Amino acid sequence: MFQSLQLDSLLLYQPGCGFIGHNLALFLKKFGHEPIIVDSLSVNNINSDDNTEIKNQNLYKAILENRLDLLKKDNINLVVQDARNYHEVTKLYKSINPDVIIHLAAVSHANRSNKNPHTTFDHSLRTLENSLDYSKSTNTHIIYMSSSMVYGNFESNEVNESNDCKPIGIYGTLKYAGELMIKSYNQVFGLPYTIIRPSALYGERCVSRRVGQIFIENAIQGLDINLPKTQADQIELEQSQPFIIDVNESGFYFIEEDGGFVQVSLGFIEDRFSKIITTNPQIEIIVRGDQETSYQSIAELLSVLQANGATNFSLATQP
Repeated sequence: MFQSLQLDSLLLYQPGCGFIGHNLALFLKKFGHEPIIVDSLSVNNINSDDNTEIKNQNLYKAILENRLDLLKKDNINLVVQDARNYHEVTKLYKSINPDVIIHLAAVSHANRSNKNPHTTFDHSLRTLENSLDYSKSTNTHIIYMSSSMVYGNFESNEVNESNDCKPIGIYGTLKYAGELMIKSYNQVFGLPYTIIRPSALYGERCVSRRVGQIFIENAIQGLDINLPKTQADQIELEQSQPFIIDVNESGFYFIEEDGGFVQVSLGFIEDRFSKIITTNPQIEIIVRGDQETSYQSIAELLSVLQANGATNFSLATQP
């Protein structure tokens, strides 16, 4: 897309130093464009105050610093600015006069979004409104990084733009709300836009701990993740007393409680598991579902468990 455009000033919006943003900036610079990054470095980044749950702090910080070093090496301009500040951001826009604005701002973890909806709204929609307000008067093209989570639970193994959007949770709902805002500005002001819906991205200098990254890291470290080949595979539950979580086709979670299974939230599972693993670090986690189970729900669950120190997984299909 960008190879065919000669852009004098292409603005990567907060968090331009995040996983997607910094890789995109390096890519654009490689093809002769001049990306400018706006990032407060306070969301999922080096100045964040919510990184205490990260197990390996030294590695985490080293990766974030490596991102900044690479941007500096390529002479990519970084403006440290809170994108929620309407007046300062508008002043910045006017001084840059960008050809394109790429909006990446978000709290990138779905479970964090569900825990703190206000912060998520603030960083997702307030920052977007600031971009839209400037762009409507300059007709600046906006590229909005949405998410596959706007679809909710996939009704088949694949989706495309014609599928209905039925977001679940705060993160997916706010991403979809952002899409609707952009479309409304197009209808009213003729604002040019592009919406991208990525899914489970991973790659160099990624610290998000999504399921793809977890699987790759476990494979490199020689850790086992048992994937039953058929629905007939049986797992002996009584002997090992594992932590069992069932996921149904609607993406709801269930754990064993008082001899039966009760529905719980992802936050409840995280809280319960964080207490269990302190006394039993090697506890086996069995995640059970069937062929109708939402892959996205399982991915979010594994990401939360892994972030809290889980290493011994079994994924089982139920008859």
